[in-house]
Amino acid sequence: VALHGSRDARRRPSDREIQVLGFVVDGATNSEVGAALGLSEKTVESHLRRLFDRYGLLSRTELAVLAIEEGWVAARRVKP
Repeated sequence: VALHGSRDARRRPSDREIQVLGFVVDGATNSEVGAALGLSEKTVESHLRRLFDRYGLLSRTELAVLAIEEGWVAARRVKP
């Protein structure tokens, strides 16, 4: 019997989590995400912690790459 870790279960994030992920992909800070979405910084941190735990990730970069690879958010190009 194969055990599947949380990373194997690609449950789609909630709509709010996807909004947060869009800002993470753009490189926004928790404070910037909160201001843009009308959330407290603690709420943004809570969303991110759940996503890290759910997908077995350790960094915002890993989370951004996963979000793009899974098609939850589009890759964006930062202008120089």
